[in-house]
Amino acid sequence: MLEAWLKRFFVGSQDLVTVDYDMWLLNFESLVKSIEEAGLEFTTDYQYAALADELRANAASFAAFKNHDEQEALRNLLTDDDGKPRSWNEFKKAAQPITEKYNKTWLKTEYDQAVASSQMAVKWEGFAANADIYPNLEYRAVGDSKTRPEHAKLDGTILPISDKFWNKYYPPNGWGCRCSVTQTDKEPTKEPEADKPDKGFDFNPGKDKKLFADDNGYQDKVNKKESKKIEKQANEYLDKYLK
Repeated sequence: MLEAWLKRFFVGSQDLVTVDYDMWLLNFESLVKSIEEAGLEFTTDYQYAALADELRANAASFAAFKNHDEQEALRNLLTDDDGKPRSWNEFKKAAQPITEKYNKTWLKTEYDQAVASSQMAVKWEGFAANADIYPNLEYRAVGDSKTRPEHAKLDGTILPISDKFWNKYYPPNGWGCRCSVTQTDKEPTKEPEADKPDKGFDFNPGKDKKLFADDNGYQDKVNKKESKKIEKQANEYLDKYLK
């Protein structure tokens, strides 16, 4: 499948649509599976069906911007260091590591992250529903040798669910973050002197109803005009998928 994608790009790179549907679908369906693995459902009678739909729409957008970013990386390989056009075999050899990285290595990492974001998004829905009984949230880091120091600083922080702290420091707070949050009626603590969140993780997947922030590494490189085109295509592909 990846070789067919490279061939498709090599032959029609100048005429290629903004996003390749097959590669969008590969990444999108992986992220949809991550949402389902977290326990969410896309049935109309599911309690959090609206949340599931929002997360799926974000997956569609993320997959589109990712393919656009991959195309930019591949386009640089169409010519060699001297500016001469590469043959198909030369291009394939140079491009295979790129497309494997985007659609295998990074996709696995993004899948795991999307599972964590989906789980925490569902938790937020429950927290909001029970806020009158348990008005505060407590941040919990794992506390082992793998725990990042900046996350350990947040451990034990208790603040109201309405506090703006949770807009930026609600887990997952980075790639592979294992932190969590629990609901409590304990007294709030002082807000910690927290480090700046990792780039692309200064959001709340539950409040924002997203798997990935808008300033993720694929999307923040694109200008507004191009972003609108990509978003439009993502919506068209999502509609096509749902039909």
